[in-house]
Amino acid sequence: MDLSNIGLYINKEIARKNLDEMIRHAKNHQCYIMVNMEEPDTTQDVLDLYYEMAEKYDNVGITLQAHLFRSIEDVYKLLQFPGRSLGKRCF
Repeated sequence: MDLSNIGLYINKEIARKNLDEMIRHAKNHQCYIMVNMEEPDTTQDVLDLYYEMAEKYDNVGITLQAHLFRSIEDVYKLLQFPGRSLGKRCF
C-alpha cells in the first residue's frame, strides 16, 4: 500500500484515517496490509504511521528501501514492533 495513494501528500492525518480504516477492514476479512516505503522525503511519515498502526493491529507490515543509509537503524527499531516487517525476514 503506497500511502501517497491514500492521502499522504495531501495531509498526514488523511493518510492516517484512511490507513486505519483499510487495516481494520482487512482484519475483518483475515487479510493484512503491507505498507510500502516510498520516496526518501516521506520515509519518516511512513514509518510514523506504520508504528502507530502496528501498535493497534497485528495485520500490518512494512517494506524498507535497502538503499537508504538510515535503513539499517530502521530495521533494528522495526524488530521491536509487532506486525509483518520484512526486517524479520532478512535473507
